[in-house]
Amino acid sequence: MRIATIAFGLLLGAGLVGAVASAAPPELQPLPDRRPTPLPLEPPAPKSPAARLSPAARAALRTRMASHADNFTALLDASVRVDYARVADAAERIEKQKSPAGDDPAELKVALPRFAELQEDLRVRARALATAARERQPDRLAKAVSELSGTCVRCHALYRE
Repeated sequence: MRIATIAFGLLLGAGLVGAVASAAPPELQPLPDRRPTPLPLEPPAPKSPAARLSPAARAALRTRMASHADNFTALLDASVRVDYARVADAAERIEKQKSPAGDDPAELKVALPRFAELQEDLRVRARALATAARERQPDRLAKAVSELSGTCVRCHALYRE
């Protein structure tokens, strides 16, 4: 009986100590483990497929995308001003741009498999936009601008970093 009383007292005491410790003010609570996370031994995987391109291919792609951005900005400005001649000119520049693959289109096809398909879709939509602008069709022009920008968004959603 005496052993049971001692055991009960120990359990009760441990419970009280735990309750008192958890009720201690925050400044007396034990600090969380703040050991630094070990660094990985290997570099992390590329965040996007474009990161797998060679420096030369990435530079060519960036140059092409900067040119697309300039042409698209001009195209949007001309579209909202309903400046048909400028819309047609900007759309034709987009349509006629060469592939950004540079000297090694195979590298781009491997790293960005849908890029060529989306680039061709961009050309087709730019051609339709230029036609709508030359024919001075505002409803077709608005729809074509939307479809062209949709192609940009789909490509960027896949490949932009």
